[in-house]
Amino acid sequence: QKERKKIFRKIIVLASVLFILVAVFKFSCKTRTEEENILKRVEQNLKGVEKDPLNVELYTELGTDYLKLGNMSEEKLGSKVVNVEYYDNAIKFFRKAVALGGKKNIAGKVHYQLGIVYFKKGKEYHKEAISEFTEAIGTGYRNIELMSFLGNIYAQSGDYRKAIEYYEKAYDMDKKNTTHVFNLAWAYKQLKDYEKSIELFSKILKMNETKKDMLFITYESLGWLNYSTGNFDEALKYYESLLKISPDYEKTLYWLGKVHRARKEYAKAVEYMNRLLKINPSNMDAKNQLKELARESRLK
Repeated sequence: QKERKKIFRKIIVLASVLFILVAVFKFSCKTRTEEENILKRVEQNLKGVEKDPLNVELYTELGTDYLKLGNMSEEKLGSKVVNVEYYDNAIKFFRKAVALGGKKNIAGKVHYQLGIVYFKKGKEYHKEAISEFTEAIGTGYRNIELMSFLGNIYAQSGDYRKAIEYYEKAYDMDKKNTTHVFNLAWAYKQLKDYEKSIELFSKILKMNETKKDMLFITYESLGWLNYSTGNFDEALKYYESLLKISPDYEKTLYWLGKVHRARKEYAKAVEYMNRLLKINPSNMDAKNQLKELARESRLK
């Protein structure tokens, strides 16, 4: 019976691996076909602008396709080095479209896409990205992604007040999207406006968010924020929720120990620090906490 179970488990594992390999192969084929189609279209449009060098739409389409190729290359190889030529070509053709002018709605979209290209090229091009996104807004062009991009750029530069300004605009355009609420909560946390941050992170839980990564950071943030503001009961609640998601996460065990210590529940605090040390015996923070806990429990 035990041998049958072992064989059955092996079959399930092999079937799962096979399923994943087939899915990856299908995705790879689909991506390759899409890339080939874009390259064919680029070739046709390059010939098109030779015949009609004042065609704004063709330059815009060339810029868009090179941006897509850059994105696909980045996803496939995971290195921005290989995308430089694609992104530079995208900028060249978008710039040509802007120089030629055209309809106002086309200009707004081109500036928006130029902003994306500069954003993709890295932090050293964020100034150019901001300029292009601002130009797009100046034409009356509006979309959620534009506001989110601007919010992200300002957040990455440490200007959280400016980031909040654009995250608020994105949120106003789609109040059911938890990503906008999350971005706002995170920015307020960086500004040390803990009350507002707690309010927004709590809102994410009320919106029935299901994405595991976002839930993880939300619980972790609510635990830390409540601990930092002296709300130890609330902090305990969120860290215990986090523990259910990831039972062996070192930071959760550490902070659960800290919360119980703050609540003067020394035995529980010691329990969590010891659990942490079983996972990572060299964790000095946990060792120091145990020393302090031993001293505090004696003084109790």
